[in-house]
Amino acid sequence: MRKHATALTIILGLTLGFATLSNAQQPAPPTGAAPAWGKMKPHHKGLVEMRVLRQLNLSDQQRQQIRNIMQNYHTATKAQRDELRQLQEQRRTSGTLSAEQQARVEQLRAALDASAQQMRAEILNVLTPEQRAQYEQLQQQAKAKRESWRNRQQATP
Repeated sequence: MRKHATALTIILGLTLGFATLSNAQQPAPPTGAAPAWGKMKPHHKGLVEMRVLRQLNLSDQQRQQIRNIMQNYHTATKAQRDELRQLQEQRRTSGTLSAEQQARVEQLRAALDASAQQMRAEILNVLTPEQRAQYEQLQQQAKAKRESWRNRQQATP
C-alpha cells in the first residue's frame, strides 16, 4: 500500500511539473491587436531599420559613429518623448484629451518625426555609396514585404 502511495505521489508530482513546464513555454496571449505595418509606432519602425543596418557589414568605426548618432538623438528627444508618453497615458486613463493637449501631441509627434528624419540622414552619411545602395534595396524589399502582408491581411475577413 505504501509503495502505491509513493508511486502515486511521484506520478502526480511529475504530471504537475510537466504541466507547469508546458504552460510556461507557451507564448503569452496578445494583450491587444498588433499595429498594422503602415501604422507602426516610431520605435517599431526604428527596430526594422536597425535590422536593415545590421545587414550592411558595417565597420567598427561606422558602428560606433551610428551608435553615437543614435545616442545623441535619444538624449536630445528624451524630454519630448517623456511628455508625449505622459499625454498618451493621460488619454488612456481619462479616455480623452483637451484640444490643446491633442494639438501638443501632434506637435510632439511632428518634432520627433523630424528628428528621426535628421538622424536617418546623419546615419546615411556614415555609409559608403555601396552600403547606401544596399540600404535602399533592403528598404524597398521591406516595403514590398509590408505591402504584401497588408494586402494579405485585407484579403482575409
